[in-house]
Amino acid sequence: MTSIACTCPRCGCAFTPTPADPAADLAASLRAECERRGHWISLDGRVNRATAALLLDRSEGTLANWRAGSNPLPFHRLGKRGAVTYSLLDIAQFVLRAREY
Repeated sequence: MTSIACTCPRCGCAFTPTPADPAADLAASLRAECERRGHWISLDGRVNRATAALLLDRSEGTLANWRAGSNPLPFHRLGKRGAVTYSLLDIAQFVLRAREY
């Protein structure tokens, strides 16, 4: 495997670029699509249950079952009975893991 050396345009130092993060790339694509469709996205990149269900092609009920069970999709709840949100990065990682099977 050959490494690719690049040169910094500012200082001229040589460096080897880090490999792209597929989850971050997918999360950016999901964010752009959510923005294009007018879905709510928090400042830290979280979406509500309805948007997460749409992105995952699952129902909100399925997401609720996953939250109650042992599904590996992390979520955040605002308060004890507050709104549930999902990170776009977590959704992207979940999708990429599912594609591996």
